[in-house]
Amino acid sequence: MALFAYALIIASLIYVGFAVLAFELAWVLIETVGVLLFGIMVMLSRTHSRYFLALGWLVHPVWDVVLHLYWPDTHFAPNWYAIMCISFDITVGGYLIVLFKRQKVAL
Repeated sequence: MALFAYALIIASLIYVGFAVLAFELAWVLIETVGVLLFGIMVMLSRTHSRYFLALGWLVHPVWDVVLHLYWPDTHFAPNWYAIMCISFDITVGGYLIVLFKRQKVAL
């Protein structure tokens, strides 16, 4: 599960990288807030329930859609990346839920 936890943080950090490369300081700060929010999800998955990790992956597409497809002036992140990220995130989140349910039954 550590791989999925690290990957969620990395998925959030990629947008920080896009903002840095575009010299968009305000967006660097906004995207850093996103990294913190998804980092909290990872921490909650380790301290409370592993389903928080799946939730983080399923909430990340909302971040992608709202901030990178519909919000004005987000030209620093390519649309193709946001769309690809949405598909990937939903797939990973769904996979984790199925995996966690199967592991619970197996125990």
